[in-house]
Amino acid sequence: MNRTLLVGGFLLSLACNNSITENKSAADTTKVAVATKEPATSDTTAAVFWTGFQQALREENDRKLVMLTHFPLPGVATFLGESVALAGADTAQFITAWPEILNKVLKEQALTTPWDSLLVITPADLEQEISGSQILLPIIDPGTDLRMCYAQWAVDSVKEINQALIFGKIKGMYKLCGLTWRGSIY
Repeated sequence: MNRTLLVGGFLLSLACNNSITENKSAADTTKVAVATKEPATSDTTAAVFWTGFQQALREENDRKLVMLTHFPLPGVATFLGESVALAGADTAQFITAWPEILNKVLKEQALTTPWDSLLVITPADLEQEISGSQILLPIIDPGTDLRMCYAQWAVDSVKEINQALIFGKIKGMYKLCGLTWRGSIY
């Protein structure tokens, strides 16, 4: 009889543990589903993008940078030393040019500037601020502003150079969408 009780208790214990595990899994799944349904605010989306972009720069992670970039990417031609259509470069051209694009000054600026300190440019002001930038207007989400990480430095006592990374919201996600050199997208 003791043996029957022991086996019966063991089976009851297994049955209870299985139902608790099943219920726990169902509860966990529901909790995850609810968490993923909550919409991210644009501030959260921007902060996640910028943190990821800065991390990719720090790690020199080309794969991650490509995922955070919209292609074709306008403005790469200047850095390739060859003719690239104004419409922009593809991923291979971008990766080839990236060491030239991301000079020490621009990289430092991008790594130290918080998202909310980047320059904000409205689509209406874009063409006045950056020549050749009209190519960006059709790709960004309507009603959204662009952000720009801008760096300027002196080459010698007379000559200054400026360069910028331009970020825009494309299909709901922020992306690197343009590069400037001396105030223009070439």
